[in-house]
Amino acid sequence: MLGVQHEAAGGIIGLIFSFILIISGFPILIAAACFLISIWGASLPDLIDPPGNPFHRSIGHNFVSFFMFIIIFLIGIALSLIFKKWPGDWLFITTTSFALAVLSHLILDMTTPMGLPLFFGKSVLVAIGVPFDIIFALTPFLNIIGIVISIVFALISIRFLAKKIGGKLALILLFIPLWGTLLLLGIALLTVKWLVWLGVLLIILFIGCVITLILVGHAIDISLKKQQDAPKKKSKK
Repeated sequence: MLGVQHEAAGGIIGLIFSFILIISGFPILIAAACFLISIWGASLPDLIDPPGNPFHRSIGHNFVSFFMFIIIFLIGIALSLIFKKWPGDWLFITTTSFALAVLSHLILDMTTPMGLPLFFGKSVLVAIGVPFDIIFALTPFLNIIGIVISIVFALISIRFLAKKIGGKLALILLFIPLWGTLLLLGIALLTVKWLVWLGVLLIILFIGCVITLILVGHAIDISLKKQQDAPKKKSKK
């Protein structure tokens, strides 16, 4: 996908959100800034992973960054609805436009032959001269390794934090992007009459998510306590 096409997509998104800012009573200068930031956002993945770079399909072009910007986009919408009468609401509207522009780049790249990998892409293997038939075999394998490594480091992080501050608090902190997005978006949708039902549903999901994290955190605390008590029992024997 050409850079001009990405910039055009970002420009269209920027125009829409700039129009929203203008009809909301914000100065044209702020609307113009939103437009330019959106174009920049549509180019951001290629600025992180420049075309021709051996790692073109990596940090800036993968499903991890895709889901991260979905969260930023949803939080931007939520804050825009919650603080719609606040003078600084333009910040949230601009952030939403920026995140959507980045997402447009990644969505367009999904339609290309290289696609959008979970972690690592084909361009990494192409750069070191791996044949295409091996590339198609190795790419899923490398991404599976990436998933396993991520899970292992996540478990290590949870265990480390649980020892320091307790399992319940550790999980609550680590999963802020999940329950925080559900809560903010739920509260925001309660302000929209025809989407109140969806707001209630998201708040119910938020409550269920927090309860689950607390229960799992409690189980981690019990497990850690048993491990700490085991050496004491052996020494008494």
